[in-house]
Amino acid sequence: MPGTVLFTTFTCYTIGGLHSRQARLAPLLASRGWKAVFGLAWGHRFNNPEAFRKAYPDLETVLMDGRTGTRSGRLLAIRKAIDQSRADIVVPSDMIDAFDVVATTKATRRGAPRLVCGLTGFHPDYMAMIKWYAPTIDYAFGVSTLTARALIDLCDIPPERVAAIPTGVAPAIVKWKDRKSGPIRLAYIGRLVADKRPLDIPLLSKQLHDRGVPHVIHVYGEGELKSELAASASDAVHLHGPISPERLYTHVYPNLDAALIFSPAEGNPNALMEAMANGVVPVCSDYAGRFEQGIIRNGETGLVFPVGDLSTAARHIQSLASDKNLRTRLASTARHEIAAKHSLSAMGDAFVDMLNHTLTAEPRVASINLDRGRPRSRLESLFGARIAETIRRSVRYRYPHHDLEEWPSTEVFRGQREIAMKNRLLQWLQ
Repeated sequence: MPGTVLFTTFTCYTIGGLHSRQARLAPLLASRGWKAVFGLAWGHRFNNPEAFRKAYPDLETVLMDGRTGTRSGRLLAIRKAIDQSRADIVVPSDMIDAFDVVATTKATRRGAPRLVCGLTGFHPDYMAMIKWYAPTIDYAFGVSTLTARALIDLCDIPPERVAAIPTGVAPAIVKWKDRKSGPIRLAYIGRLVADKRPLDIPLLSKQLHDRGVPHVIHVYGEGELKSELAASASDAVHLHGPISPERLYTHVYPNLDAALIFSPAEGNPNALMEAMANGVVPVCSDYAGRFEQGIIRNGETGLVFPVGDLSTAARHIQSLASDKNLRTRLASTARHEIAAKHSLSAMGDAFVDMLNHTLTAEPRVASINLDRGRPRSRLESLFGARIAETIRRSVRYRYPHHDLEEWPSTEVFRGQREIAMKNRLLQWLQ
């Protein structure tokens, strides 16, 4: 039964929990008879597949050339990647064009690939998109029991089509290096976007400075808030840009005392779990879902502060800096928690089990008509989408996108649909 699964992937970011999880998953699938291929978004300005290939050189990839910047070009590029990879299953992350392509193909062609999606965190716009495409989704997975329940209760996926697949984390490969003296070593690892609250970093640094706590905060990430963060950061905050998972394990985690998260909501925070596996203490916000997940327990496997309460966060870090026994105890418990409940092998087994169920179940087919708000171009009206795109490429036409919508995510679901899902989510989490 094993086949090929195509992960369609944005390349505007080369790090983050999703990319790291999928990169870890690829060899696990291969060892179990499945082939993993990554369809890389290629844009004129913001999506650079070569940066992704450099960060993950061992992954098999196909290019999805959307450099003309048109929706027709993106749809044709995704169809080509599906055909080129001979995909049996497509996992589209939150790439709306990939949802469109697979849903439409299933409705019009026998033997079309199945559609699988994952919920890695509580993002109302993405959850609204899953709900919209639910009639065409063959299987969905959450990275925790809580996110799996959200797929059923909030996104309308049938319970028999939902799996909980906890994120697997690789064990440490370099021994943690003790800090004999000097500042406490902190890091934020992740995307620099609003829903992650990275601008709390300089505020936390000020709190620590006011308390007289020598510290250094390393930031490994990229995103639209990078310039604003750099402008407000003190000398204690060092911005490094993205870094590969391998270098995180060999050069970053072994030299940290604590890892930080400020988010109001998370699925399973991948970078924090990797840090825990390496003996680094998590100091994190009390994000929605933390208590139910049970991974980070305040005073047992980490230290927790209310979202936005940087005074409490600074007090926790001050305790770690001054009490070596506290740091050692929390680090040891955190490491054992990850080893016991989040092995890579268990993740691989569960994911393959889901893929096998997806292929044996009856495909879900429905007509999904989503108004994207853009009429067909004059060129497409005259010649059709495929010939129009061939003409554009022959003359190297480029539509000048000014943001990441050159390969859109969930933009069309922001607004009323997002607000409605957010309200339902807040009620559901209470």
